[in-house]
Amino acid sequence: MDPRPWPSQVKLVVALLLLAGVLIVLYALRILLSPLAVSILLASILRIPVNYLERRTGLPRALLTVFTFLAVLALLALTPALLAPRIIASVSELQVNLADAWQRIQDWAAHPVAVVPGLAFVPQDVFGPVLGSLQGALTPLAGSVFSVAGRLATSVVWGIFVIVVTFWLVKDYRLMFRYLRSLVPAPYQEEFARLGAEIARTWDAFLRGQFTLALVIGMILSIALWILGMPSPFVLGIFSGFMEFIPTLGPVIGWTLAVTLALLQGSSWLPINNLLFALIITVLYVLVFQLDSVFLIPRIVGRRVRLHPLVVFVGLIGGAMVAGVVGVILAAPTIATARVLVRYLYRKLLDLPPFPPETPLLAPGKGWWQPERAARVQAVLFDLDGTLFETDDVIVERLARVLRPLARLLEFDARAAARRAVMGLEGVVNGVITFLDVLHLDGIAFWVARKGDHLLHGSPHPQRHRFTPGAEALLAHLRPHFRLGVVTTRSRQETEHMLKATGLQSYFDVIVTRDDSRRLKPHPGPIRLAAERLNLPPEHILVVGDTPLDVRAAKAAGAMAAAVLCGFGEIEELQDADIIVENPAELAHWLPVRDGKSAGV
Repeated sequence: MDPRPWPSQVKLVVALLLLAGVLIVLYALRILLSPLAVSILLASILRIPVNYLERRTGLPRALLTVFTFLAVLALLALTPALLAPRIIASVSELQVNLADAWQRIQDWAAHPVAVVPGLAFVPQDVFGPVLGSLQGALTPLAGSVFSVAGRLATSVVWGIFVIVVTFWLVKDYRLMFRYLRSLVPAPYQEEFARLGAEIARTWDAFLRGQFTLALVIGMILSIALWILGMPSPFVLGIFSGFMEFIPTLGPVIGWTLAVTLALLQGSSWLPINNLLFALIITVLYVLVFQLDSVFLIPRIVGRRVRLHPLVVFVGLIGGAMVAGVVGVILAAPTIATARVLVRYLYRKLLDLPPFPPETPLLAPGKGWWQPERAARVQAVLFDLDGTLFETDDVIVERLARVLRPLARLLEFDARAAARRAVMGLEGVVNGVITFLDVLHLDGIAFWVARKGDHLLHGSPHPQRHRFTPGAEALLAHLRPHFRLGVVTTRSRQETEHMLKATGLQSYFDVIVTRDDSRRLKPHPGPIRLAAERLNLPPEHILVVGDTPLDVRAAKAAGAMAAAVLCGFGEIEELQDADIIVENPAELAHWLPVRDGKSAGV
């Protein structure tokens, strides 16, 4: 006969007992949590090349897993023989530099410092506890990372445990997931698969992103610090790159170490005092931080792991308390995973769709477009590159060729990444120019501007100026109904050359270039200057651009913003625009003209 189903009360009691049993087992085996977390982390990393080889070769996964492990072990065996002397020398150099820095601090603290004439104090008497903490931080800092690795390497038992668990996770993670899915009731298996995919994408985004960030930031800082004459440049660069695995706090730790050495030892060749050299190092790190936060993190790590800095900070402290170094490294993806799970449970409890829609919130032809505001538009300001003109720069192709080997391994579009890199570099160049101009270093600012133009856009050539789809026809149809303008970060000479070469100069009532405004996009200054010259309030102006810089500048100025997808920007990062369209020609269907109809092309 059919067995009687358990009453709800019995099911609840059994579920609570199972949960209690799982918690007791986890507590009893808590010593395994750290090495198990390391195994999961290593498996997530090694899974990437194994998956790539499996798709490319079609060979059995077990064979490819063995091959990958042997290759990694061989690399680890060769690394000490090839790099150990240099690593040891660099770490020793850094330790000597830190010891010298500490001696300088002690000498300064032991002598009276005059605050005002007749009033002096001895820093050692006032800042004694702080200096003691600083000594504890500086002395072991250079070797801490390597000592952790050394302690892990000397534990043979845990090393074998990590290798074995990592091997089976890489080889059979699909079988394990299918088994877990089979345990779920049939009506919920699709949701379980989607939830697993969301969590897997979160960890993939973190691991691929942080590895790439560490590589890029480490290379950039190592080379830049070496050029500037920084003591121990390559160790500092590698250390700062490694700190990318600790979101929010990591970059600050790297900067703190670098600026401390800069203040106390100065440059090995620049004829400047230590304070100015420390300022230059700070500017370098700020620029790298901007490149990291504005461009690299959103595109490499992605939105799935992006968390508020406060959440990350609390997670780092909690991870350090629970699992030490491993807890700090895994805090961000663990919190992101918890966010996925909590969002799923919350929506299920409220009988809502458990997962957000796959399509972005703001799609082409949809979104926050307000017809009543659009009816007040009297002027349209255009960006040039990527908006009116296609940008097929030589630098993009060159950078794409450099990125292609890495793109094949990490599975991303090399050319798209190169275009986004150039876009991100434009923001950094704009910031440098603005900073130098504020300091009245006009000569240096113009040099940076010329170099930035050459790097971002190449040498001007009439045959290279190709219109984006429908751009020329759109301007012809809008001209009788709206006042038109150009706001660009190019120089006036180059802008006028482009417009004259393409026959567009007569279309525009105002042209604002970087020569006209001290502040460059994303600052609203250029938009406000154009509005002032048109004698119109910004609320009556529509700004059309292809990057987040254009959108942010328009919104900060109080104007409407239209984003086009034919340039550098992508739909996910242009969500603050009032409307997103595929190309400028589509705007004709959304802009009402004075007779109440659209300016349809």
